Amino acid sequence: MQPSSRSATVEERELVVWLLQKAATISDVAAFFDQVSHLRVVGGCGCGCPSVDFKAGGQDAVASIIADAEGTSPEGVMVGVMLWVKEGRISGLEVYPFADTGRFGLPRPNDLKPTFGPDAV
Repeated sequence: MQPSSRSATVEERELVVWLLQKAATISDVAAFFDQVSHLRVVGGCGCGCPSVDFKAGGQDAVASIIADAEGTSPEGVMVGVMLWVKEGRISGLEVYPFADTGRFGLPRPNDLKPTFGPDAV
């Protein structure tokens, strides 16, 4: 990951909220919603994908996936999206292509389907 220090963008926060609402792999996500407005990006992927590491309330590091979805980026690239947490804190938003590709952007929630739950792919 490339070092960074900035607030999460509106698009990143919207995607995190959508993942919590529609694609969570756990039932108790209520506590995570309060963290979204305070998310800080502390790193980004060096490959050019829009994955980011967050630091929320002093926690950063990858541990467990709590939401998972699949869909397409704005460029039409098939992608997967995972939301990571550690010790009750959102710690990362991973966006990865299913095939080798060039750069691509952050997918919009409307272009994704949850991997788990009633609306699963």
